[in-house]
Amino acid sequence: MITVSRAIRDKGYVSLKARKKILKASSDLGYSPNRAARLLRSSQSHEIAVIVESHDYLHVEKLAGIKQGTADLGYNLSIHFSDPDFPQSCLSYLSHEVLNQAPSGVVLIGNYEESEVQHLFKGYTNLIWVNTDPVLFCDCVYIDRQQGLKDGVSYLHQHGCHRIAHTPINNDFANKRLLGYREAIKEFNLPEILYYIPDISRYSLHAIYDFGIQLVGKLMEKDKADRPDGILTSDYEALGILTGCRRYGIKVPEELSVIGFDNREIAEYADPGLTSLAQPSREVGQVVAELLLQRLQDSSLELAPRNRKIPMKIMVRQSTK
Repeated sequence: MITVSRAIRDKGYVSLKARKKILKASSDLGYSPNRAARLLRSSQSHEIAVIVESHDYLHVEKLAGIKQGTADLGYNLSIHFSDPDFPQSCLSYLSHEVLNQAPSGVVLIGNYEESEVQHLFKGYTNLIWVNTDPVLFCDCVYIDRQQGLKDGVSYLHQHGCHRIAHTPINNDFANKRLLGYREAIKEFNLPEILYYIPDISRYSLHAIYDFGIQLVGKLMEKDKADRPDGILTSDYEALGILTGCRRYGIKVPEELSVIGFDNREIAEYADPGLTSLAQPSREVGQVVAELLLQRLQDSSLELAPRNRKIPMKIMVRQSTK
């Protein structure tokens, strides 16, 4: 048994021939070491638990940034996806499961209720929350969506747009975008033009794309002088808007400049290429790793909760002037 343990843990002397036989046998049997038991014996944890609300590509980029920032110091990520529709993957269940494993730190990625998070993680100091807004009870990293929308409106205004529309989403998550839009049009003394759309998180990507096409149809019902000459919307709806413009003969960007939100991979391959407000998700993950490692590397530090704001960036392509 000692020889088997040495071979699997790669510690201590084992002949090459014996090591190969043992590793092959363990592979054939599907055996993997009980890492949790080893950590209990050593009283050490190099596990960082991440609870994330969805499999969205942008969240995966954040995970990559966290991994990049922590891997060199020997930390491993255990990733848990939450889903409120399934009891065993809701935040309440996962928080208890995760904390019972005594990880070195916990990263929470998603738009959860602040009161629920504060209750579930009360007294746990090594928590980093990637949220839409700053919080006071734990470290937090958030993307400045409000400033992002302001920058988008400012860019359109600087390039000759005077009737700039926005498509707010009917959920709390998008409130910062609407605030940023309203601040900018007030600053430039522009008319407010809003086209509310349903909560797109409840619809398929094809349906969101269709919303964009339908919106262009509504614009065509207006006199040309009353139509917007710029619009800010989600990337997926923006693709529908570009398709609708081709269908109805509206020239982009000469008659309508279009800016998307998120800068997903499809933005670069749209026709024309879609200007988009980019969420620097990998950078968010790297900042999360930095904040967490500061706490883990010197537990004697009594750090007050810290909030880090990450700015968005405009990726300019052919859909704007």
